[in-house]
Amino acid sequence: MVRVSEIPLYSACPVRLKLVRDGASLWKDEKRRALHMVHKEWALRYHIALAHSGSIRENLLSELSWVRKNVPRIHTDIARDTLSYAISELSDHVDDVAASLSAIVEREEEWMLEPVKVQHTMYSDGLGLGGMVDKLVADGRGGVLPSIIRTGSAPATGVWESDRLQATGYALLLEEKEGRSIGGAQVEYASMGVVRRLFIRASDRRECLRCVEGIRALEEGRRAKPNHRMCKRCSLKEECPSTGTLLSKLLERL
Repeated sequence: MVRVSEIPLYSACPVRLKLVRDGASLWKDEKRRALHMVHKEWALRYHIALAHSGSIRENLLSELSWVRKNVPRIHTDIARDTLSYAISELSDHVDDVAASLSAIVEREEEWMLEPVKVQHTMYSDGLGLGGMVDKLVADGRGGVLPSIIRTGSAPATGVWESDRLQATGYALLLEEKEGRSIGGAQVEYASMGVVRRLFIRASDRRECLRCVEGIRALEEGRRAKPNHRMCKRCSLKEECPSTGTLLSKLLERL
């Protein structure tokens, strides 16, 4: 079964997905991987910081303390010194996150961060697709929509294309489960305390379905075709059998 998280990987470059499936890691630095995981745990508790009275900044620090205490119970593979590094890094961002979350409160939109379900797993035999979405949140009209948490930077407006595709994949699964149309999704850029809602376009759905079909073809033995325009900034280029080709080198210069 295809995982939703594989859709943006395939869309960017089928060879990149093939390498990951063969065991390559997108995280070359264990500290950065741990930082991502710890940050996501913190972001899952932003809504709790907003629910308490008093300073949002102090509430965020309180939730970060909770994360420090409980991550060893949740992610047993994170070493304590690595956890200490992650907590220190996140502490430096508290003021920025607090300022953005304060703006959300001023707009009376804190309900957008309140999870209905957390890390909810969905499958569809019809789509041949499955995955675990970070959150299901209220859509403001009595229903729910998928929300994914990103720990990297946010674009100036809207959401990154890879995030759009992944959010669309979860929306397709939620539609199958609930038997109704899901018109939107949400991306939370945790490092900035920013929440972006997106309208799911027909083109997003089409691209998701194309990727699912392509990933199935890889499973059946079809050769993965590289997207050479991705080579220059790909974290797996040293492991990629396509990187050394003359064509890729020429395209990197464009």
